[in-house]
Amino acid sequence: MANTKRGDVDIEIGGVTYTMRPSFEAICEIEHLTGLKILPLASDLSSGNIGMESVAQIIYAGIGGYDKKSRPSFKEIGNEVKAAGLIKMAGIVTNFIVSAIGGDDEKPEASEKN
Repeated sequence: MANTKRGDVDIEIGGVTYTMRPSFEAICEIEHLTGLKILPLASDLSSGNIGMESVAQIIYAGIGGYDKKSRPSFKEIGNEVKAAGLIKMAGIVTNFIVSAIGGDDEKPEASEKN
């Protein structure tokens, strides 16, 4: 279940709802997979300069930021992007990237500070 204060965004893949979380690790994985830094990627998303592969890469990394063990394969995600349509999935990914660059509304717990 998405924690919107943390920037989580839910997405449906193959009839299953997954949560994308913009963790530090997920953002680094997105940069690695797409070959773009997060701010230029956000700019590309806002201008519509984004392809199916990049959208699938962002979703894959985003779900991994929440739970790597249960995330679908990259191929499954790519097939869902194609089936659902690039425009729809790019819109969800755009919301996720905005959450990633906007920071958390939720304060870290005391145990997380150490």
